Amino acid sequence: ECSRDSGFVDGTTNGNKWYKVFNGMQDWNYYYNDCFEITVELGCCKYPQVASSTFGDVWTDNFESVFEYTKLAHYGINGRVTDFSGNPLTGVTIRVSGGGKNITVRHNMGYYWRPLIKGQYNITAYKQGYYPLSRRSVVVIEGASTEIDFVLIPKPQRTFKDETVEDEDTTPDQEDESTDSDSSPDEESKQVDPDEGQENETNGEERDGAGDGAGDGAGDGAGDGA
Repeated sequence: ECSRDSGFVDGTTNGNKWYKVFNGMQDWNYYYNDCFEITVELGCCKYPQVASSTFGDVWTDNFESVFEYTKLAHYGINGRVTDFSGNPLTGVTIRVSGGGKNITVRHNMGYYWRPLIKGQYNITAYKQGYYPLSRRSVVVIEGASTEIDFVLIPKPQRTFKDETVEDEDTTPDQEDESTDSDSSPDEESKQVDPDEGQENETNGEERDGAGDGAGDGAGDGAGDGA
């Protein structure tokens, strides 16, 4: 039995306040693999004398809670990232407004998942060699997942004396981190096509520099596919 003076409120505590662990697998997996790991300690007896006799009771008492907890992985946003031809892309960075940790698309079919609490966010996908794409005013509701797919357009390449050079990288500006709380979910962002000199409505999407050499109508086609 745990002592009553353990300092736990309702039997729980923040692990970092209880004791600190440096260079553990939890931090490593979160930082390098975008994976959330938790440790659940269900009692004060670290080495039960007859572990096999107590495990069944521990599982019966807690399996429903564990099952419900795993569902949280599906709350927030999820989707798939492809190129303009429909091929899945990996190594794409997904950035969410308001700070927090960026995640990287690692699934070989281009799928990603990002847990988020309810709110309104700007989501940006970017990868070396492709134009960044932003989806603005994305609404996340509690207990559900919002599907956000991205179709990235490759940057044109130029060849100089046997050397292939991509256009200058257009990594999203870090200053655009804050969520636009005054924007409604249906608000349409606008994209300027430098070749036409006109504003093209993109239904909540913004492509940074996608008009430069991407071809006429490329922005519209990508918006339909996303």
